[in-house]
Amino acid sequence: MGLISEEEVVLGGLEGNARLEFGSERLLIFLTGKRMILAHRAKIGRGSMTLSSLFGKLATGVDGVMKGGQELGKLAGMKPDEILGLDPGNFAIKYGDIVGLEVKKMDRGVSNIVLVEKDRKIVLSVSSIAVDGVKGLLEGLLGEKVSFRAT
Repeated sequence: MGLISEEEVVLGGLEGNARLEFGSERLLIFLTGKRMILAHRAKIGRGSMTLSSLFGKLATGVDGVMKGGQELGKLAGMKPDEILGLDPGNFAIKYGDIVGLEVKKMDRGVSNIVLVEKDRKIVLSVSSIAVDGVKGLLEGLLGEKVSFRAT
């Protein structure tokens, strides 16, 4: 009897912004059964350079915000390794490498996610509604490593 391999698929995702020294970077965050994938969308803010979006279009400012949900949906149907291959800056974090993930619900419908790995810390701002949509998934994937709180 042969072994049946489970193909890795995207289970959910959300869009977030990571703060940079000058400005911020818009990322798409995908959750699979094995890892979290962070895919670059656009660098925005002071000193930003226009980057090609994941589909070769230019994505900046309001135009980039409008297309975010559409891109998330289109990419969610792709295989995780295909998403990683779209941009050399895309990367994955295995759940075993995550020390902790804290979600702080802030004012005005925004939540901050503090993701701590063994060797780095990533701070993201995301929609609180989007976080609510993946809360159960995060709890199932990360168990006691994830915490939610309101400020």
